[in-house]
Amino acid sequence: MFEVIARDAAGRLGRLKTSHGTVLTPTLMPVYNPNIPLIPANELEHDFKVQMLITNAYIIYRTPELREKASQGVHKLINFHRTIMTDSGAYQAWMYKKELDITNREIIQFEEILEPDVATILDTFTETDDYDIASKGVESTIEAAKECINIRQNEKIFWAAPVQGGKFLDLLELCARKLSALEFDIHPLGTLAPSLQKYNYKQVVETILVTKQNLNPSRPFHGFSIGHPMFFALAVACGTDLFDSSAYALFAKDNRYLTYSGTLRFENLEEFPCVCPVCNTSTPQDLREMDDHQRKYLLAKHNLYVTIDEIKRIRVAIRENRLWELVQERVRAHPALLDALNYNLSKHIDFFLKFDPITKKSAFFYGGPESLLRPEVIRYVKKLIEVYKPPPKTNVLIIFPDLEIRFENSTQFQEWTKKINQNPKRDLIHVCLFSPIFGIIPEELKDVYPLTQHVYPKIIDTQMGIHAKAIFQKYIEKNQFIYKEIYVFRPKFFYNALNQREELISHPIDEIIKDNDEKFVILDSIEHLKINME
Repeated sequence: MFEVIARDAAGRLGRLKTSHGTVLTPTLMPVYNPNIPLIPANELEHDFKVQMLITNAYIIYRTPELREKASQGVHKLINFHRTIMTDSGAYQAWMYKKELDITNREIIQFEEILEPDVATILDTFTETDDYDIASKGVESTIEAAKECINIRQNEKIFWAAPVQGGKFLDLLELCARKLSALEFDIHPLGTLAPSLQKYNYKQVVETILVTKQNLNPSRPFHGFSIGHPMFFALAVACGTDLFDSSAYALFAKDNRYLTYSGTLRFENLEEFPCVCPVCNTSTPQDLREMDDHQRKYLLAKHNLYVTIDEIKRIRVAIRENRLWELVQERVRAHPALLDALNYNLSKHIDFFLKFDPITKKSAFFYGGPESLLRPEVIRYVKKLIEVYKPPPKTNVLIIFPDLEIRFENSTQFQEWTKKINQNPKRDLIHVCLFSPIFGIIPEELKDVYPLTQHVYPKIIDTQMGIHAKAIFQKYIEKNQFIYKEIYVFRPKFFYNALNQREELISHPIDEIIKDNDEKFVILDSIEHLKINME
């Protein structure tokens, strides 16, 4: 049913095979309300090429004219012939603060009449500060899942069992494990809407990560209510496969214009910063002159184009192993997103280390201090300090600064190593680079990804220097009885990527030099290397 075909970070590119076609994930399911469809379902299918949408079985159930046609099946009912997921009404119960006039058994039986590709049990929303209330909501959700297994009959339908627990991480863990042990196909994460509305991305990301760590990884994971494109990349990097969005329509009704980096007020726009079919054929003034319904319709279309475009961009990033770079771009759209990344990348690094590919198609690009928290860096440093051993017989360490061109690709480095190779005690010498990203890079590991395949700016920020120095100190402390002599080569000039001679004004290697305290010898020329092995 679900096949993973590529990975990056904890995100994955997959194929969800349903009776109405194959859905490429990550994907967005536009929320479709059959009572107030701002964009008709046939347009979603043919103009937007939507692979999958989500509609609400409870809304259909409580609308008499729709309920009478339920036996036609939901695809014919709403005129959409690709994959459809139905929700059960739990969100409506929370939104309107009242119990629904339908039971879990009744909504399951009604969904079987509608025969969507994916149907959802009637779970219990757990937005509360009261642990006991949230715990009862989790128990109720698990019981609803068990009831579904006992009464469902239509084998064509994939069943979704949402994970509940709200802000209580232990309840999320419990619910995820209990539901993973049951026979379900997809697991959404519920009760995200309240935190999303408050821009509490730190909490949302952590609930995603805690839930993912306790779910069956072979099943698609759906983040209920995640609909703003600026959050998609981070959510995918944490393992989200499916999104649903009513934001494209709700924002349009409020005259809000979506972009991948935030939201703009339509009334303030003088021109559209977009080339979607709506923005490319009209101006803000054109829309202002339209009636209210037509303007909202076109704004909704723009919002949906932008949203789908971002999902496609994320899929490309996964294929190219560039998802972390896209995440680092997107989290700068809002400080709360950056906080969410930094906090959760640090706290849940073991989860990312488990899934992030060891080798990738693309180089590692430094995008800011949070890059130093990425799995590629943490994995390498962990192995450098805990596993790596210098080559046998070596007892002299020579450290070169990491420059624009590394190792054999640099004629300058070749000149330096040629002079070292002429030293009669060459077999005692261990050559390493001092990198602001990876700290120490031994010469013999140069072909290991991403030790040569990484790029960072010439102007080094303070955090990089502190980070690299800490790695260096740990490495030296671990190998203090191996290296009898340590030489730090700090040239005054170097040759850049254009083979032009350039002054080396500053480099993170200066951080270890200023705290030398006569622990090692500073060289500004390889000719000054004199190994004393008396």
